[in-house]
Amino acid sequence: MRTWEAKMRIARTDTTVLAVGLGVLFMVLGSFVGALKSLPRAGSWMDTVKHYFGWIFLGLALYYLRTVIGPNGTMIAAGILAILFATHIGAFTAMAADAGAGARWRKGIGIVVAVFGVATMLHGLMTHYGWRNPVPTGTVAVRQVGGPAVAWRADEGAALEEARGSGRPVLIDFTAEWCGACHELDKLTWSDPEISAALAGFVALRLDMTRKSPETQAVGTRWKVSGLPTVIVLDRKGNEVDRFFGFRPPEQVLPLLQKASRG
Repeated sequence: MRTWEAKMRIARTDTTVLAVGLGVLFMVLGSFVGALKSLPRAGSWMDTVKHYFGWIFLGLALYYLRTVIGPNGTMIAAGILAILFATHIGAFTAMAADAGAGARWRKGIGIVVAVFGVATMLHGLMTHYGWRNPVPTGTVAVRQVGGPAVAWRADEGAALEEARGSGRPVLIDFTAEWCGACHELDKLTWSDPEISAALAGFVALRLDMTRKSPETQAVGTRWKVSGLPTVIVLDRKGNEVDRFFGFRPPEQVLPLLQKASRG
């Protein structure tokens, strides 16, 4: 319990620091917006500054969307954004014969950014459609943050067969890299010492749903998973004891594990 309370205090402190940081930024912008408008018009450079700040804010928007659209979607969106930015600074615009050094530098940088954008977008597409990074099998321990590591299995068939043969209960964790609550479970629940000790008597199965594919869709349909994270607890006979959706603290998960162990 003390460990959980300490972790919650740390989480609240992190949230407060983030809120203060963002608040100070907007306070500064709000305080000096009048002064910015009163600056003398010095030419088109101010419009250029506004345009670059617009691209910066688009990048910030993509940063905050990354947990919603996932790593593959983030790479695809970042690649498209880089290509659009390269187009804006003149990567694909023909230069006049008497163009200066500044125009040539902008075009060169734009071409480099465009190549980076295409590579990033293609990497995201290839990963999304399963042409790269196949789903791992076997025993894995992923995204462990503090505390004893849980020996997560990744092969569903082998894990369930092991549980039947040894008469052990099963915990199935449906997770994804883009799922914020899944990371919260890792950080605050699965790393809790009492939870880790209780899971030592379980076959812990983690099914990675990060990449959408026919296989992951079939797994989700078979187990009736409607969202992530979903955690299913099976007793020693393979019967479902309980399931929950979303984040739960250790003190709410521990009774479910104890119930399945007794079954």
